[in-house]
Order: sequence, then structure tokens, then C-alpha cells
Amino acid sequence: MSEKGNVFPQIPATNVNVAKTNREKRYCFQFPVMMKYLKKKAEGWSIADFLRGIGAKRVVLYAVSDFTGIVIKDIVNCKEPVEIVCVCDRNSEAYAGGYESCKVVNPDEMLDMYENKRIDKILVCSIMHEKNIFEDLTGRGISLDDLISINAAIYREV
Repeated sequence: MSEKGNVFPQIPATNVNVAKTNREKRYCFQFPVMMKYLKKKAEGWSIADFLRGIGAKRVVLYAVSDFTGIVIKDIVNCKEPVEIVCVCDRNSEAYAGGYESCKVVNPDEMLDMYENKRIDKILVCSIMHEKNIFEDLTGRGISLDDLISINAAIYREV
């Protein structure tokens, strides 16, 4: 049995693949958003159209995520693309060579661009972490009006 006083037996470590569990959780969050995106894309919609509709001409894509590469291709291949100034990620050093032909900067560099009016909007491309990202960025002094989640871009009609 177990140690004196401990009525629960020792349970051997399970063989759960944490990375797989996190991946499945991530897909549960992303699937509805991706389906909505695909439906709108099939109807001729573009993220660039949405961004132009809200007056954004120069944007930063925040967070390297599963959506970021899709968003870059969507914007670049649009008839009237907006300027992707850069991608921002807390782990920017992991993307020293860039990401999908875009320069990757850290949040401090992005904040400098924001404060110097070199960007209009920040599109947060992470679904699972958007709440934490919004809290971090507003805590750094970025206006909530200048932040857009990928969810809002896809689900909102402009």
C-alpha cells in the first residue's frame, strides 16, 4: 500500500502527450474561426478589406501563430493590400530571419513604432492567448481602439 496516513495509492504517471493535448485544445478554439474565415473568403472577403474599412493602412501582426501565415498571405494577395509593417512576437529572437517574408520584432520595438505613429492598428493573430495579449499591450499604453483580435476581424461586418 502507500505511506502511513495516505489512503490513496500511488498512481503511476500517465502517458498523456501534453503537446498533443494542447494542440487539440488549440484546434477546438481555432476551428470555428477558421471555418468562418473560409466561408467569408469564398465569398470574396479579405482581411485587408476589413482593415482598410476601419482605416488601417499600416498594421503590425501580433504573435506568430497558426493564423499569422494565413493572414500575411491574405493581405499580400489582396487587390488592395495594406502595409504589414512587421510581425511582433515575444519570442522574436526565434525568428531572426523573419517570418513569411516579414520582419519580426519584440514588443518593445513595436511599442516604439506605435508611440511614433508608424503603425495604425495591431492585429492580434493568437486566438488562445488574445486576452493576455490585450492586457499586456493595454498595460504598455496601447489604446484598446488600436487593437483588433483576429476573431473580431473575421466575425465583424464592416
